[in-house]
Amino acid sequence: MASQVKQSNVVFEQGIANFSNSLYSKLDRTGNEFISPYSITSALLLLMLGTGKTTKTQMKSVIFKYQEPNDIDQGYKLLNEELLTRTKTGVTLSIANRLYGSKHFNLSNTFSTKATTYYGSGIELLDFITET
Repeated sequence: MASQVKQSNVVFEQGIANFSNSLYSKLDRTGNEFISPYSITSALLLLMLGTGKTTKTQMKSVIFKYQEPNDIDQGYKLLNEELLTRTKTGVTLSIANRLYGSKHFNLSNTFSTKATTYYGSGIELLDFITET
């Protein structure tokens, strides 16, 4: 079963790798830059959860240029779990993911549930209108 799950995530992981390579190829190599394609992809996939059909289709075509995985949300969850459990002695990996939303805007339950379940992202509601 584990090999089936791993095999089913190959398309997702290959898409992320291709996106990462494409992102790196666009960098200006004259400076000292550090980026995390994994973090950028995570943010884009979370953003994609809240988009409509046309925007979602466009975002998928950028991130998964060659082949779209069957289940993007599950693919991300599996990749996260694999990264967090593949540990070596003396090495600890932590992944931080959090969304900030407005207290004055109702987030859909589906969005909130998927963000938490698949992306491990807590959602903190803040008051962006009233200055403190």
